[in-house]
Amino acid sequence: MRVVSLSLACAAIERCDESPPAPAQAETPIEYAVELPSELANCTIQRFDGTRFRIDESCYSEADDQFGNASYPTLMWSLIAGSDVNLRLSPSLESAAIARLQKTEKVQILYIRPERSTAGALSGHWAFVHYEPEYLSGQPWPTYHVGWVFDHYIARPSNFDPISSFRDSAITFNVSVDAIGRYYFHEDGTYDSCVAGKDFATTSRGRLRSFRDLILAEDYAFIVTAESLVPQIGHGPPVLPAAVGPCLPF
Repeated sequence: MRVVSLSLACAAIERCDESPPAPAQAETPIEYAVELPSELANCTIQRFDGTRFRIDESCYSEADDQFGNASYPTLMWSLIAGSDVNLRLSPSLESAAIARLQKTEKVQILYIRPERSTAGALSGHWAFVHYEPEYLSGQPWPTYHVGWVFDHYIARPSNFDPISSFRDSAITFNVSVDAIGRYYFHEDGTYDSCVAGKDFATTSRGRLRSFRDLILAEDYAFIVTAESLVPQIGHGPPVLPAAVGPCLPF
């Protein structure tokens, strides 16, 4: 393992060694040390504008079991499958937390330690990830991080299994800033979807897959609650029930 120092605002980590700065100095950078896997020694992970990272394609060695197109490994992702999941400086429960990740947030897995570890009563592997918080229009650009997550709390495509039944329901949500998605879930575990924007409209049909309380339709994840469905972070808020009508551009 090697340790690198990366600039980050004190307010963005769970604790600081120094007393909190005055409000006017809240964004003063401090240094914290992230433990990098020795297997990534030949790739470059460098913070380049105070908020984001420049990461070589050679760093993306775990693209086989992630969402997206494997031909573009820098765009692959996995999903957080727990609430308030710690992103840590090193692969240890004793390590300081950099951020707390929420269910359905996206991370890019860069490396997974082959040796099995325990975290309390849980067994799994430590994963080194690149975390990109969703950008909200009109808000400051979020701070990206690299760090370690216990993979019990990460959902990859292989974790999801097809289902044969589900409750009849529908949901409409913002797929992006200029596109709306309408999803219809059927009792036999299948779905129909319409994703439409200003100049396009596409439909799809398939079988739902599930992992714990997550439902997957194509590459979109939904949190299943007792009374509703919640789109993955970055695509809300939902509008229920879904609009009924032909799938047309708007």
